[in-house]
This record gives sequence, structure tokens and C-alpha cells, in this order.
Amino acid sequence: GFPGIGAPAKSNLWAAFGRTLSEIWCTGGKSGLCQHRIELKIAHVRLIPKMHKNWVACILLHLIDYRVLNKEMRPMKSIWTALAISMMTTMAHAAETSAPESYLGNADQGKSKSATCAACHGVDGNSPIADYPKIAGQHATYLVSTLKAYRDGSRANAIMQGMSAALTDNDIADLAAYYSGLAIAPGAADPELVDRGETLYRFGDSEKGISSCAGCHGPAGYGVASAGFPALNGQWAGYNVQQLQAFREGTRVNTMMNGVAKNMSDADMKAVSSYIEGLR
Repeated sequence: GFPGIGAPAKSNLWAAFGRTLSEIWCTGGKSGLCQHRIELKIAHVRLIPKMHKNWVACILLHLIDYRVLNKEMRPMKSIWTALAISMMTTMAHAAETSAPESYLGNADQGKSKSATCAACHGVDGNSPIADYPKIAGQHATYLVSTLKAYRDGSRANAIMQGMSAALTDNDIADLAAYYSGLAIAPGAADPELVDRGETLYRFGDSEKGISSCAGCHGPAGYGVASAGFPALNGQWAGYNVQQLQAFREGTRVNTMMNGVAKNMSDADMKAVSSYIEGLR
């Protein structure tokens, strides 16, 4: 970091530049002390905190805006001002050109890439059997994170790891955009399991240490895209039971869900999964 600035150096090169620049600008005279560095810190915190994003920009900005405290350096002010303006312009241009917006995906492109997915998940994202999840209507953010987890191996599934291995980030974004725009086919709950399932979903079971599902996935099972909580409504009960068992056994890792599932019995999982399938 750089004393008096309050932000870490981005690289050794910039650190050396900032340190040299400050010494040339601020030190000298009889005392040899860097008085401007103290004033710079105060200005950075109190006067214009929104104008610079890092300590290099802070130095360059204040070279222009603040007086030179050491009289010996006043003749050099115009030179440093020109240098500061030039470097600030260059840095701003570099920031604009080196940080493109994230690609959000194209649904039409995703549809054209979905033929392989359809074999298990159905042509419209609604799988015909509970062995494979319905992915229609799922949040794009969740689909993206899930496919990337399969691709990098952090989520284990032999079929999906093979399918995702060749996908680029753009492919994943396109597929997510396509499937998130489709409608999930509604399911049905087993009437005999509704009471227990609803209790677990809405309220949990404090005596067993089971948290409610609705707290994260919402009262109707729509999830929260921004928080990474997937939509559950209409999902096959059989698929959800498989996932809850995997969470309980630790073969699927998610700290929150591992904690919830570890206290659930098979009967609990079956009941809440049935209730979830019936949510619309």
C-alpha cells in the first residue's frame, strides 16, 4: 500500500511510480518532510471521495487541484499538471476498453444449441421423467452457475460433466437465456403428504433443526435469482428427493443445504418434495 492514501497498490510498477512521484512533488526544502501527503489523505477522505477509484488516480487528481507546499517545486507545477492530465486520460480510456459488459446470452442462439440437452430435459425444458430435472423457467443466473460448476468439476455428475466440458461461457449464457424464458410444466402433490410437506416447506421443524424452505425459495417456490436460490415450483418430487439425499450424504456440497438436509428423514424429504412439485 501507499502511506497516506488508504488503498493498496495495484502493482509494484505503479507503487514505485506513485512513491517516486509523491517524493518528487512533496519532499524537499529544509525539513525534507512530505507535508502534501498528509493534506492529500484529508482531501481524499473528506472533500471528494467519489472522484477517484484508486490511489494512483488520487495522486494525479490532487497534483492538479492542490497547491504545492514546497516552494522549491512550484516551477514544476505546469509540467506535472500536463503529465497528470495525460495519464488520467490514458487510464480512463484503458478502463473503458478493458472491461466489457458481461454477456447475458441470446435465447435464439441458446435454442439452436439445445438439441443435445433435449434428449434428457425435453424439447421445451420439461423432462419426461424424474431422473432428470425440469429446467424450463429456471433463473438464468442459476443455470449459468450450475453449468459452470459441472464444467469445472465442483459439482459432480458424470453425464453433465461430459456435456458441459466443451461449452464456452457464451454457450452457457445462451442456453441459460433460452431455458429461463420457457414455462415449467406444473406438477401435482400427493394429497396424503401435503400436510407434512407444507409444514416443512413453510415453517420447517424446530425440534428436528430443519429450516423452512420458503425462507430462501419463497412461499410459491420461485426462488431468488439475485441470491442464487433456484426456483423449485413444479419440479419432480423424485428429483428433489435425490438431491436432498445427496445433500444429506455430502455427495453434493452446499453448506446451507447440507445443514438443512442432515436432519431430514427420508419421509421428510418425500413429503416436502411432493409439496414442492405441487407449487405453482
